[in-house]
Amino acid sequence: MIVRKLNAIESLGAMSVMCTDKTGTLTSGQVVLDLALDSKGQPSEEVLRLSALNAALQGGTKNPMDDAIMRKAGALRVLQPLDQSYWRIPFDYSRKCVSVSISDDALGPVLITKGAFGQVLARCTAIEQPGRTLTPADHAALNKLHEAWAQKGIRVLAVAYRPLLMPLGPLSMRDEQDLCFVGLLCFVDPPKQDTAEMVGALARRGVQLKMITGDDRLAAQATAKAIGLDTDTVITGSILMSMSDQALTHAAAATSVFAEVDPSQKERIVRALQRSDLVVGFLGDGVNDALALHTADVGISVHNAVDVAREAADFVLMKKELRLIYNGIDEGRRTFANTMKYVLSTTSANFGNMVSMGFISLVLPFLPLLPSQILLNNLLSDIPSAALSKDTVDPEWASAPHRFELSMIRNAMIFFGLVSVIFDLALFGLLLWVIELAPGVFRTAWFIESLLTELAVLFVIRSRSAIWKSRPSAGLILASVAVAVIALWLPVSPLARLFEFEPLPGWVTLMIIGLTLLYALSVEMAKHWFFHHPRLAGSFAVR
Repeated sequence: MIVRKLNAIESLGAMSVMCTDKTGTLTSGQVVLDLALDSKGQPSEEVLRLSALNAALQGGTKNPMDDAIMRKAGALRVLQPLDQSYWRIPFDYSRKCVSVSISDDALGPVLITKGAFGQVLARCTAIEQPGRTLTPADHAALNKLHEAWAQKGIRVLAVAYRPLLMPLGPLSMRDEQDLCFVGLLCFVDPPKQDTAEMVGALARRGVQLKMITGDDRLAAQATAKAIGLDTDTVITGSILMSMSDQALTHAAAATSVFAEVDPSQKERIVRALQRSDLVVGFLGDGVNDALALHTADVGISVHNAVDVAREAADFVLMKKELRLIYNGIDEGRRTFANTMKYVLSTTSANFGNMVSMGFISLVLPFLPLLPSQILLNNLLSDIPSAALSKDTVDPEWASAPHRFELSMIRNAMIFFGLVSVIFDLALFGLLLWVIELAPGVFRTAWFIESLLTELAVLFVIRSRSAIWKSRPSAGLILASVAVAVIALWLPVSPLARLFEFEPLPGWVTLMIIGLTLLYALSVEMAKHWFFHHPRLAGSFAVR
């Protein structure tokens, strides 16, 4: 997976809905023409021949089904070389069919139409041969034949034709009327072996997969059922067109399968899901997917997609596989979790130090910390904070999507910052009015206490679980131990004069260490209370 926009990594981790096409993502993408059937459901080379003429001459962007038709026709040698003029009506999503006209050796001047079963059948008035009227009984039989194949997950197209007069000329949509229905094309594109497993894995991560496809409703429903999606409700493009935005907002969140959808409707589905306060991902690779890719919170394309789709995407997959998206979600959540650790520990520590510094400056006749000491404190505390980027992440962070909540960060900053202030004030009281230390010794003692408590709060707040239940990374442990040792060594080091530190009595150092341990225990207890109150912790509260 290629990351085109770094800030989208966290959005990928927060994603709660993934919208994707069926072909090539959920299925193998190796579309095979399994059968060409006549109107009675019997194999027919004539239906294959007519469909191959249509596929060879349709002139638009090639698609997997046309390629499958040509492979089948080539293998059976049913299509002769074409060296004559022809006319065509290109495919569009409103008609869902494509037509070509040619002077055929067997049928003479003829219009051949291929497309979605329902759209082609609606244009037919004859069956098998011109002159034989298509009766209601024929309609019922053809619909039954179509449903029998579609319910197996087979994508079914219909083929029809109509004799034309010579000479051949430009075509219009009016020519796609009074057609003669000749047969069906049955395409096989089975689900990938790991699709059902990945759908379940995404669901366990709190990500609902939604299939948005232009395929027939029954075929899409069968494929969805095979991979474990909910098929109780299927919204088709025609239903979607008649729905208001408000109705679609309510329906989209509860629907897993959208079938017979035009590309222009994909962006509307994405917006409807976003109105339900969902973080929406969209996987697309076509020109018509660009708007949905741009609208989605997380746009994902593939390396062989059209340029406009790749440009609109936040991520580009080297392979069109759900597993890569699943791995990306885990990485996004790990990044988000470690970012939150940094934000919570740093804001609470800085807020506490700011309040303590402001208060004590009002009562002291000297600076509580020199500027050089403050800068050194910030530099040293940033070392273990930087190690958080590679810290281990608790399973609870990866099991559900999370988003930044400024209210929760504000609450944590004030809540844990005030705990820090209480211990700072306790230290000030001991140092100034009980022990009565000189200014230089006071600064040194507060420098060490401030740094050690920042390290302590980092280890406590990095997990919602108890500190002894969550194992930090080796890098974080080593960085923190190194900084703690440096803090205790500085007053007796050659650098002491540079930063105006003074040696501390041993019992004062032990008192600071004891106070730090008591502070860590207090923050641990406060953390348990904080994360069990949804009004404070919001969606981060322990359920």
